[in-house]
Amino acid sequence: MSRGELSTSLPAYQPVNHDFLAINVKVMYLVGQWNGYWQDKRNWRYSAYLGYAVFMILVMTVHFISEVLELYVSWGDFTNFASTAWFANNYGATIIKQVFILAQADRIQSVTQRLRGGVLSSGLRWSKEQDEIARNTNRKTRFLSIAYYAIAVSSCTGLIVISLRTSYRQLSGAANLTEVGADTMELPLRAWFPVDMQNPQNFLLLFGFQLFIVAAGPMINIGTDTFITGLIIHACGEFRVLKKSLRNLKQRARQLLQEDTGCRKTTSNCKISLSSVAVPESTNHTDNHFKRAKFCPEATEPAHENGFLNAKADVDSKVHKALVECVRHHQQLLLFVSDLEDMFSSMMFFQFLSISLRICLIIFHITMSDDEGLVQLTYLQILCVSFLQGLPFCWYGSDLTYQSECVARAMYETPWLEGPLKFRRSLTIIVTRAQAPLRLTGGKIYVMSLETFQAMIYASFSFFKLLQQLSVS
Repeated sequence: MSRGELSTSLPAYQPVNHDFLAINVKVMYLVGQWNGYWQDKRNWRYSAYLGYAVFMILVMTVHFISEVLELYVSWGDFTNFASTAWFANNYGATIIKQVFILAQADRIQSVTQRLRGGVLSSGLRWSKEQDEIARNTNRKTRFLSIAYYAIAVSSCTGLIVISLRTSYRQLSGAANLTEVGADTMELPLRAWFPVDMQNPQNFLLLFGFQLFIVAAGPMINIGTDTFITGLIIHACGEFRVLKKSLRNLKQRARQLLQEDTGCRKTTSNCKISLSSVAVPESTNHTDNHFKRAKFCPEATEPAHENGFLNAKADVDSKVHKALVECVRHHQQLLLFVSDLEDMFSSMMFFQFLSISLRICLIIFHITMSDDEGLVQLTYLQILCVSFLQGLPFCWYGSDLTYQSECVARAMYETPWLEGPLKFRRSLTIIVTRAQAPLRLTGGKIYVMSLETFQAMIYASFSFFKLLQQLSVS
């Protein structure tokens, strides 16, 4: 690497700060999972929002208890029992997520701010290509979140419409008592309450309560899922940024050299302007010295040689500085992924434990019920939600492992053959650590990978066959 190779001027690029995970944070804020006043705990708004978060947990707990009681009442009716068990399982997982998020709220928000504030890759987004990687990563997170929310909204709307369709005639007083089932009013979600639900006033109160549950429950559940998945996706994106940095160390060194040259020129101009204020009278000996240097080749040759050595040392130092930035970025990434594992591993254990059961229950309900039309379509959408509760974690968990392994391969695209000994020693820091791939787990038992998701699907169909045999017998 010569100085001439790196001295080409580059346009200065300032990375753009993006509002990463904006949709996810807003949804979590609405349902009491994102306290925006966490840095000022003396503020009354912090305490008020904390009370709101506890209130949301209590509301979900009341609904969960009502569904558990309904399971006891409907024992023996396998079809309705399966659908009620799915919702009870789902809302039980929602409460667990609420408790985990509330218990680690400060740490979760601190880690998120490190990502959104650029601390994670400070100084490493120095090109438009790297910034575009960050943009594409955020677009991917937003698309996944919107698609997940769209399916959830559609299925929740279906549940509400089904309830209104079966209850409207009774509420409007137009029911014909001779029709079988015409006098039965049904809530969107099966639940048991110690009141007469066929009373219109009681039904309307409980219907309003469940409207809130149907809206808030998926927002909590899906909001948490997409938020955690978004953090994993951004971790994968940061590894792509790191690989881009390693492959373009010369370009980064060129920028650092240009910045250093600009600083030197600024300092030199400042010195010249200061020296022009007062010029010494006796400068003849200095002029004579430069005249001798100009006409004596033996006086200039050492200067050229020293200048070449200084230039090479300067270039090597800039390349090494660019590599040190990559080493620090890699260390920050390892810390970020370690924080994700510590914060969410226990919660993901319960998530993975219940996914197989949810898929099994909803498939059993779809195959055993005689429902058609809107009811069947709604439960098919709920089946899609069941798959989405596990697939993104496993998909991007596998991608995170792959991206972390690719860092070691990216080392061979660096100028390691041309670099000095100090450069090669720094390079071994990343190579050594990249040999151990990163893995996110559920309770240190389940690894978030596509193989794990495949095993969960197999387990779901095994449970489904077992339920079928029990229902027939």
